[in-house]
Parts: sequence; structure tokens; C-alpha cells
Amino acid sequence: MPVTISGSGTITGIATGGLPDGSIAAGDLASSLDLTGKTVTLPSGTGGKILQVKQTYKQDTFTTTSTSFTDVTGLSVAITPASADNHILVCAYFVLANTNTGGNYYSAARLMRGSTQVFNGTASGSRPAATVYSNQSDDTIAYVTGFTYRDSPATTDEVTYKIQIKSEGSGTACIGRTPQDADTSNHARMPANIVVMEVAG
Repeated sequence: MPVTISGSGTITGIATGGLPDGSIAAGDLASSLDLTGKTVTLPSGTGGKILQVKQTYKQDTFTTTSTSFTDVTGLSVAITPASADNHILVCAYFVLANTNTGGNYYSAARLMRGSTQVFNGTASGSRPAATVYSNQSDDTIAYVTGFTYRDSPATTDEVTYKIQIKSEGSGTACIGRTPQDADTSNHARMPANIVVMEVAG
């Protein structure tokens, strides 16, 4: 096909890859590149780079008396991977406690990707699969929890990471406070967050 330059300045007939190297400079490109719906393949050796970062930050407390795992309100974050080959690095921080301090009750927490448990132990008998747990012996104690986990969702659909907690027995599972939560200076309120980073595969 012949190369044609029209009077309006458009060029037709150039095959894919037909321009010589160096013929297009950075200044010739738009300030942003829209790759919606496209799959981007990075050159060999470029894997491991951080492509995007999302965070959710929770300042208020959360409690539940449920003995089934329950979503913590405001402690979830969504991210849409650019490639199914990429990974998601999840970093979480929160403070976990239980109001029952008799030593026989605990709070458990787990990391979820949508409805799928990730970064959890293996359930055995009556022992649930969880990411962390707290076993109370003092109503001023709260367990500081932080973890990092690399997940491989293998999708380009939006995925949501969240924290669920539950209580055992008659206690109340708590996020962001001590069990007693007394209105004194030695019972602090603590934040929680989840940070997710897409890592090139």
C-alpha cells in the first residue's frame, strides 16, 4: 500500500512497525496514554515495579458480638489490576481486642479478597482459619496487628481486600480500642488501614 499524505496533514499506508527507530520523540506523544481494554506486556526484567497504590484509612472503632466472621465497616479497599499476571501486595494495620477478659474468649481476624480467604492458617477441627487472634487477660490490653501479604488474584477485574473479625462466647470483638474503652488517658483510640499495591508480574 502506498504511503499517502493528505492535504489535511494525515498520513495513511504506514504498516505497523514501519517507522524507523527514533522517528518519534517524547515531545510528540500526548501527556497521558489511555490503554483502557488493552493488555500491556512489559519487557523482560521490568517485573516487580509498583504500578499503583490504593489505601483505606479508618479512624473510628468497630465492634461486633457475632461469632461468625463479619466485615469491619470502613476497612476495605478496591483495586483493578492492569494485567492478570501482576500481583497485589497487601499491607494492613489494626488493633484487635475482646471485651471479655476471663481468658476463655478471643477475637479472630482474617484477610479476605472478596469472598475468598487469603493469608490464613488451615482450619482444623473446631479451630478456625484466621490471620490473627487475641486472647484477653486484661481489659486494658489490645493487640497491635500488622502484616504484609503478596496475593495473585489472576484477573483484570476489580478486586476488594477487606478485614473481617469475630468474637467467641459472650465477648465483643473490637477494632481500634481497648476492651474497657474507659474515658481516661490510658485507653487510647487507634487507627486502622489497608494499603494495596499492584506489582508488575
